[in-house]
Amino acid sequence: MTAAFEELRVQAENDRLEMSFKRENSGFVWNELEALKEEMAKTGMEIGNKLDEREEKNKVLKKKITSESRKINIYEGKVAKLRLLYEEAAMIQRETERKCQQRIQEMVALMEKHKHEYEKMAEEKDTELKVYKIKQQEQLAAGKSLVRSFPTANNPMIDVPQV
Repeated sequence: MTAAFEELRVQAENDRLEMSFKRENSGFVWNELEALKEEMAKTGMEIGNKLDEREEKNKVLKKKITSESRKINIYEGKVAKLRLLYEEAAMIQRETERKCQQRIQEMVALMEKHKHEYEKMAEEKDTELKVYKIKQQEQLAAGKSLVRSFPTANNPMIDVPQV
């Protein structure tokens, strides 16, 4: 029985050594596991902090984008109003130019009409003046011939000026 006993004792010793080794490894693995847990917790905290920072940056950026979008909408509204005003002003300008051209044409036509009337009146006045000068010359000539035919020195009643 000693051989069986010896074999059992060796087996027990091996089991005891194996258990001792496993306890040591278990402690070592346990320590490593705890260190990894701490490192993971630390990394998790860092990641959580970075995520919080990112979320805060995202909130700030979203607010900024929203603000910029509102500004863009306001500016787009102003641009649309300005376009409408420009189109209206351009239409008014075209209409005004058309009316001015029409008015200029009317004035030119009226000036042409008055020019013809003035030229006609000027011709009539020139004709009247010529007729008046001819009559005046005839009267002057008739007056001279009367003066020659009547002796002015002998007749004190007639006082005809000499021309």
